[in-house]
Amino acid sequence: MSIDIDVLRAMLRLARRRTEATEAELGPRVRAEPSEIRSSIRRLRGLGLIERRGSAARLTFEGLALSVALARPATHGASRVVVGRSRAA
Repeated sequence: MSIDIDVLRAMLRLARRRTEATEAELGPRVRAEPSEIRSSIRRLRGLGLIERRGSAARLTFEGLALSVALARPATHGASRVVVGRSRAA
């Protein structure tokens, strides 16, 4: 399943740059064999996380939400904010 997560993360990075997620664009970002990337795309498509548009793949809304959730946090000193329940409730 690790390659599937890597493909989702790479597709999110490409989407942020408004670049189509073709196998050629995913290859260097995922560092996997082309056949592994194709298999991952088929699995993710079967789960409804991506859709094919010709030679490119595109994240669905669910795929976008999952890829954002799986995105690695920034390592340049970003701090996380914890939101808790209000004591007034």
